[in-house]
Amino acid sequence: MILKTKTFLIKFIFLASVFFAFDCSGVSKHSTGVQIDYEQIKVSGNLRVTTHTNLTDHFVFRGSPFGFQMDLLGAFTEHLSIDIQYQPTIESNDPVSELLAGKTDLIASAQLYPEDAAFDSVILIPVVRVKQVLIARKNREDDDFTHKNIFVQQGSSFIPKLNRLGKYVNVMQIPDYNPREWTQELKEGMIDYLVCDENNAKVLMMENPDFEMIEGIEWDKDYKVWMVRKTSPNLATLARGWLENFKKTSEYAGLYDRYFNERNLLARVRSDYFAMRTGRISPYDDLIKKYSRQIDWDWKLVAALMYNESGFDPAAVSKAGAYGLMQLMPATLEKFGLDTTATAEQQIMAGVFYLKELDQFFTESVPDKEERIKFVFAAYNSGPAHILDAQRIASSIGKNPEIWDGNVDMSLLIKSNPTETFDKGVVRYGVCRGDETFRFVRNLMLCFDSYDHAISD
Repeated sequence: MILKTKTFLIKFIFLASVFFAFDCSGVSKHSTGVQIDYEQIKVSGNLRVTTHTNLTDHFVFRGSPFGFQMDLLGAFTEHLSIDIQYQPTIESNDPVSELLAGKTDLIASAQLYPEDAAFDSVILIPVVRVKQVLIARKNREDDDFTHKNIFVQQGSSFIPKLNRLGKYVNVMQIPDYNPREWTQELKEGMIDYLVCDENNAKVLMMENPDFEMIEGIEWDKDYKVWMVRKTSPNLATLARGWLENFKKTSEYAGLYDRYFNERNLLARVRSDYFAMRTGRISPYDDLIKKYSRQIDWDWKLVAALMYNESGFDPAAVSKAGAYGLMQLMPATLEKFGLDTTATAEQQIMAGVFYLKELDQFFTESVPDKEERIKFVFAAYNSGPAHILDAQRIASSIGKNPEIWDGNVDMSLLIKSNPTETFDKGVVRYGVCRGDETFRFVRNLMLCFDSYDHAISD
């Protein structure tokens, strides 16, 4: 059934490529009225960035989110003295509409563009040059492209170059193109060539020894870009100037080598814990899944908690005395009949059951199950009493005590200020380190987003 469906899809794409002319930009031509520039971003304290999950820009390796674009943007925001708010997305998604609507400020685009590309609605800032290549089966008859099927991302800047390969070449523009999803069809001869960047090609050839890159075709190197709204010219000017200077530094050279050097790239991808390829985050994935099912949680949430608490180290001990993979305090371990001799499985079991206790604790005050996860994580970090205080503060200042982001999290920051005073009965458990818990929950959810985009359950 799957093979028949893909065969139909190939035929449909061929007809579409004959009868429809796609916009090569992949970018909306409509202007935007959203007026958010660097000045407003500086006041907010956050640059909201979309990164794409792929082999180099953003990925999960040994449980940790990594990526060329992540590190580059981190250095940029450090230069600006503001925080960065990542919003990872899969490579085939198009986040431009959210940029134009003002929901994000910058896209670290996975799509490639010529250096002089220009559009009505966005400014493109060239970041790094990337070579596109064709891969094919080694046992193909020849490289006469007449009537051959070449698969490529819809709207790719390389389509005009592909069309020049021959009068009757069939350039198949795929709206949600991921070359890895079409390798079986390439093996079986249903399609003839896949277009991908050079790094993807190296990995596909490592995984499929019967594939090779086509030699003898001269490709211009186009650019991965940063994309901002036309109504953010000051942000664009700052980014362009900073990139020009940063690329001259040894820090940038090291960054480039870390992510684009073939030896480093292939070593990462070969690892059992390169999540995009294997779906694995840590040596404890099977145990995390086993106990997460018992409380009906996405296992990647528990994995994100474990990574942020202990870095998957079963012998980790904090300054406060928290122990193990889940960083449980001795009193909590004792409640489950455990101590510091507990096995990894016992540590995970105790941590997950403690999460279940906290989830039940907030069931009445936070009815929405998905929203409640953030309250559970906050309580895991600072204790449920402080979170109850923050909910009461939220109610007293007109915020929603059932919503974390922008409501209870802000109230927890207020609670951490010893100069703040409230009516009797609102704050019952004193001052806490609310800023620490605020960052803890935010980092956990960002980590979970990275895991969720890297792994297809």
